[in-house]
Amino acid sequence: MTLQTMMASRFVVGIRDTVEVWDRKMMQLSQTLDEWMTCQRNWMYLESIFGQGDIQKQLPDEAAKFLKVDQFWKETMRATHKAPNVVEAATTDEGLLKKFADANALLEQVLIAAAATTGIPRDTVPLCRSKSRSRTTC
Repeated sequence: MTLQTMMASRFVVGIRDTVEVWDRKMMQLSQTLDEWMTCQRNWMYLESIFGQGDIQKQLPDEAAKFLKVDQFWKETMRATHKAPNVVEAATTDEGLLKKFADANALLEQVLIAAAATTGIPRDTVPLCRSKSRSRTTC
């Protein structure tokens, strides 16, 4: 039974508030996980590129953007490792969804610049975009 089915039931009267809370949590969880997975894919791709010193020298602005996301990513992973409950991780910090969306925007800029600088054909760059930004995904 889905939360929407429960909300439509006449028997939900006594627990409507609880069901509404869980409905909001599940919506936030879904959106956060979409952004989180997009960030993970793009971070993994760029981590191998920006792990090389010569690319960092060629693209200092993009390297700084990547390092900002890299720090956020690693801090988030450490916190998640300490408290591995996905619902709590994705819904306790109200700003986590925005933080991932912001990180994804930075990673998108870095991916585009890296592709242009390195001469990698644009269609081979795995530009993963978040669904919440109304663009295509990987």
